[in-house]
Amino acid sequence: MEEKLYWSEQAYALFEIKDNRNGVLSTEEVIKLIHPDDAKQLNATIAKAMIDKSDYQEQYRILLPGGKVKYILEQGSMILDKADNVVRLIGTLCDVTKEKNLEAMLVEREEVVERMYQRLDVGIWEFNTVKNRCMICSAGVEKILETDAQSLLKGHLKWRDFVHPHDLAEYDQKQKLLLSGQVVRYQYRIQTPEGKVKWLEDHTEPILDKKGELIQTHGIITDISENRHLLERVNAVANHDYLTFLPNRYLLEEKIKSEIALSNKENGFALFIIGIDRFKFINDTLGHRIGDEVLIKITKRLNVYQKTDYFLFKIGGHIFSLIYKGNQNIETS
Repeated sequence: MEEKLYWSEQAYALFEIKDNRNGVLSTEEVIKLIHPDDAKQLNATIAKAMIDKSDYQEQYRILLPGGKVKYILEQGSMILDKADNVVRLIGTLCDVTKEKNLEAMLVEREEVVERMYQRLDVGIWEFNTVKNRCMICSAGVEKILETDAQSLLKGHLKWRDFVHPHDLAEYDQKQKLLLSGQVVRYQYRIQTPEGKVKWLEDHTEPILDKKGELIQTHGIITDISENRHLLERVNAVANHDYLTFLPNRYLLEEKIKSEIALSNKENGFALFIIGIDRFKFINDTLGHRIGDEVLIKITKRLNVYQKTDYFLFKIGGHIFSLIYKGNQNIETS
């Protein structure tokens, strides 16, 4: 068979060959343009197609001047003579460089997303309400719940199983909001299988079908335990006396407002202000360290009254306050 290639003008433009020589090229000239890593596979594909007398399709790269690379999709068919021998190949060439580059970009982005999905400290999840099972559970979920993802994916455990008993009522209430398509974002506690308590921030978005029925939820959870504990410590310092650790004036004012709102003729409260006589004299003569010890001992004595109906506060240097609420006579209680 004659080893010559007959190309259209579009094929010459595709390979960026200016001299078309009336459309005739040798096979050797074309092979030189094919990427060395792809030439062997292309030849093998064509050789097999000639033996099988079948159509073929192969994708390969060509190397152009300046190091430019193009991806070519070649499709060919065999022309047979009366003796059923291959006498000619006809086919088409298509530049698929843009498609290959887009495909490579997509793969790269998928790899980036996968790395983020597996390495982020947040947990990413998806739940199918129709099938009543978790469909996606990232490594972040495993880390936060300290549980194998398969236990959730296979339905052995449900998300609600981890919610702290004290937060279940609010959790169930928020889940009802999803039924109407509302996005839910709130904080609650969970318990790991080992009994460890963690605070989570949960951002859940619902997906409804055309009938407005909930079919899927997905969201992100974040472990905010450290932030919550820090906030609790800050609040404790801000709202408690540094020496006695009793609630301070701010909490007393809040307690009074609350009791006034709840009080009535049958259920009132009494407020006592307790000061230490000659406390300044103790500080001036014995020193502040002794004065602090006196305050601590007095606090321990007053703490005897810290019962259900008694609330003790420290509202100044040597001033304490006691709120009594109950049905007993104040003078006899």
